[in-house]
Amino acid sequence: MIITLNIVFIILICWWISRFTQPYGRVWYWITLGLKVSSGLLLGMIYVIYLTSGDTLSYFQQAMEMSTLGNQSYIDYFNRLMTNEFPEYKGEYRSEFFSRILSFFLLITGGNYWVSSIYLSIISFLGSWSLARTLALTDEKLKWVALIGFMFIPSVIFWSSGVLKDAIANACFFYLCTFLIRFYLKTSVSLAEHVFYAITLIILLKLRFYLGGAILFFIGLFLIRNMINRYVSMGSLKCLIYLMVITGLIFGVSFIDYNLQFDHFPQSIYQNYQSIIASSGNVNTISFDISPDWWGIIKNLPRSLFYGLFGPLPGQGAISSVVYWVENLAAMVLLIVNILLFIKHRPLTVKPTILLFSTLSFVLVMAMFLPIAAPNFGTLVRYKTAFLPFWWMLLLYYPFSLYITKKSA
Repeated sequence: MIITLNIVFIILICWWISRFTQPYGRVWYWITLGLKVSSGLLLGMIYVIYLTSGDTLSYFQQAMEMSTLGNQSYIDYFNRLMTNEFPEYKGEYRSEFFSRILSFFLLITGGNYWVSSIYLSIISFLGSWSLARTLALTDEKLKWVALIGFMFIPSVIFWSSGVLKDAIANACFFYLCTFLIRFYLKTSVSLAEHVFYAITLIILLKLRFYLGGAILFFIGLFLIRNMINRYVSMGSLKCLIYLMVITGLIFGVSFIDYNLQFDHFPQSIYQNYQSIIASSGNVNTISFDISPDWWGIIKNLPRSLFYGLFGPLPGQGAISSVVYWVENLAAMVLLIVNILLFIKHRPLTVKPTILLFSTLSFVLVMAMFLPIAAPNFGTLVRYKTAFLPFWWMLLLYYPFSLYITKKSA
């Protein structure tokens, strides 16, 4: 009975949200929603039936303990949700926090993994759908580029669906990116929406603090940019102020988490690297000559950037990584195509420019640091799902724009 009620509720919610489908239409809405939900269920089947172990099952077991407590006493359940077993700067804390979120869905579904997976996949889908729609409505040339990047890249769909932290974290991040675009375009935001975005920011900081830091950085940059453009007209002075502001924002954002603080950041990266290498048995990993200082990080950034954008390559990782090999080879080909098109045609004027540079800088920073912090190919592919949609948008935008311009001429 509980399962039936949840399924009916899910169908009604999805049907109600299907009103908000422009500019794509309901057909693309249901297709992409179906892909997301199916990916979450497929992920669960692989881990439950074949692998029998992994993060998704660990989250489920921890969340089941909490939801069982909720069935016995709501007061005890609430007290458990408010109790931290690990310090916030520890990775175990973020896993525990996600398990608390999952425990709510297990509570309302009677402890059913599969229905809970559907809920989380829908939440992930709505974050991606919201951002794709916002981008498409901002620039017509982004319509299909955004849909492909956020809805049809296999690794992005699979690893941000189902019972995984990335399903919730990516949804929060994409919702906040939607807010950033609306903030830049000065679109009115209701009080209820402000509350919603504030809650998503808190959740994001708990699950993926570096993505929350990126959002706070760009919110600060866009806010101060409006003030600079209003009161400063001299070009050279404006550039100097921007440089100072960016430096100040980077310094300020570093305080949101212990692991981001400048004096601890290299040590944090080094410890994470060593921990993942040890737990992986040096199998399916990227090797870096790293040391717990800034020079040890900086000298590895070019190699890390390459793997962040194009790894794993054919022959790297497990045989199941063949999908990622195809993706990354396609990304390489698209980059070459972009370079050739850039040489043959004059560059397109992209407006608003600050959104382009913000997207590019975000992709490059994430691609440089994530492979060092997560040198296992399996872990890296999951972490990359936060920036891969933007990377594919950048790769596809120029060829699509030239095609549309040529077709309309």
